[in-house]
Amino acid sequence: MKTVFSVLICLFSLSFFFGCGETDQPVETIVPRQSSMMSIPSLDIEYYPPGWVRLTDSDVAELLTFKFPDDLWQTKDPELLEKYFEAEVLRTHGDTRHTRFYIEYGRNKVSTPEIGLAFARTVYFLWPNEQNKRFIDEVLKDLPEYEDPAENHPSGQPINDGQLDKREKERHAALLEKHGDIPEVDIVVRFEMKVRNNQPLTIDDVFAYRQARFKLEPDNERNRVLLEAYLQAKANGEPLESVDERKVLEEWRKAEEE
Repeated sequence: MKTVFSVLICLFSLSFFFGCGETDQPVETIVPRQSSMMSIPSLDIEYYPPGWVRLTDSDVAELLTFKFPDDLWQTKDPELLEKYFEAEVLRTHGDTRHTRFYIEYGRNKVSTPEIGLAFARTVYFLWPNEQNKRFIDEVLKDLPEYEDPAENHPSGQPINDGQLDKREKERHAALLEKHGDIPEVDIVVRFEMKVRNNQPLTIDDVFAYRQARFKLEPDNERNRVLLEAYLQAKANGEPLESVDERKVLEEWRKAEEE
C-alpha cells in the first residue's frame, strides 16, 4: 500500500504544479477550500510505525528558504522536484500540523492503515476535489476488514511464553489465573506487548483489545466508554478510524465533572 500512496502523491500533488506540456497560458493556482463546512481531519495518531521520522523546525526553515534553480522545469532530478513541491506546500498552506504530516508521509518509508487513512484525508483537506475524495474512498476500501476476536483473530492465537519477557509473563500468568485460559487474555497481553515494544498496530488490533479488555474488566469505565464509541461508529456504518479516543475521553471527563 505504501507504493500505491507514493504513486498517488505524484498524481494528486505534482499535477497541481506541472502541466502536460509547455503552454502560454498561466498556471492556475488552486487555493484550498478551508471553509467552516469542511471538517479538519484529526492527526491525533496514537501509533506511529517504528522508524517514523518527524519534520523538525530546521527542516521547515530549510524548505521555506529553498532557492529554486532557474532550470527547475527542465530538471529530471526527482529529489529536487520533491523538495520544490514540499516548499510549495508549506508556502501555500502554511506551517501547520497537516502540511508537516503531508511532507513527513512522503519522506518516510513506513506506514500503517491508520497513517495511510490520515494521509488520504490530509490530501483532501489541502486540495479538496473529487479526485482526492475518491482517494479516501479507495483507502477505506483497502483497509483490513474487522474480525471478531472470538473468530480466529490473529491476535487471538495462543501466546508462546518464549515470546514474552519477564513482566509480560507475570502479567499473562496473573490474567490466566484470574480469568482462565480464554482468547481474550492472549489478545490483551499481545496488544500490551506490541505497545511496549513500539510495534505497528492496526485499528482492528485496537478494537479487538477494547473488546477483550471489556470482557476481562467490565467495570473499567475508561475502556467501556471507548468500546462504546467504536461500536456506535460501526452501527452508524462509519469506519473505526473515525473514532478519536482522546476526544471521546475528553467529552466523557467533562460529562463526569458536570
